[in-house]
Amino acid sequence: AAQESLGGCLGGRAAPKSRTRTSGRLAERRVASKSVPMGVVELSTDAARAIAALPGDLHLDKLETLSAEAAALLADRPKGGLTFRGIRSLPPEVARALVRTPGSLGLDGLESVSPEVAEILAHRTGGLSVGRRREVSHPALLDRLVKRDGLRGVRTLPDDVFTTIAAMPGDRTRDGLQTLTDRQAELLGRHEGTLSLNGLTTLSDEAARSLLGHRGPLKLAGLRDVSNQPLDLILQHEHLGPAWSAS
Repeated sequence: AAQESLGGCLGGRAAPKSRTRTSGRLAERRVASKSVPMGVVELSTDAARAIAALPGDLHLDKLETLSAEAAALLADRPKGGLTFRGIRSLPPEVARALVRTPGSLGLDGLESVSPEVAEILAHRTGGLSVGRRREVSHPALLDRLVKRDGLRGVRTLPDDVFTTIAAMPGDRTRDGLQTLTDRQAELLGRHEGTLSLNGLTTLSDEAARSLLGHRGPLKLAGLRDVSNQPLDLILQHEHLGPAWSAS
């Protein structure tokens, strides 16, 4: 009720910030001032309808829940992406609405993904990220995320996924990986492009030799436990050497 009153009587004054946005009129005030409600944790359908008028990407990183109706209003904008870092789980009806987003879709706060939701997300054609996920058991979703570099926090991957990564040139971030087998390192050594593996802390001599043959910038900021032989290779590496010598 207070939000509705403020929405109707503010005149030329700016709308106040709040963590809940239930009044469409107050949300319209924020939109009129080109203000994106980044700190909002609750969003009504009327408020979502007003916010959907904002151009470009929307970062609603504090939002904790979202109704299917509000999700549809945000997703059906003609262009622009959506990012949610505070939403921990998605009901299927919300997932079905969000996958229509024309721009990138960031769901990096997801902690649980049901098989039904995983199937819905797996068929999204645009950009998709679930960076907080440490593992993905759904094969189709895993394949989708690997190919779009949307699973940066994963800790373990089957060997066939490393084969896929090796065959796809371009930037790849796998900072969640904490260990690599010799076989996995050999596969990654075939990749061409920027490869970030900052979560690795140790490498065997054989794995280091394979990985350091990688064609392109290689990031190993977390590496600490290596023997003298791989360390020599690191110091000679075109991209790693200068950084390691300086540190």
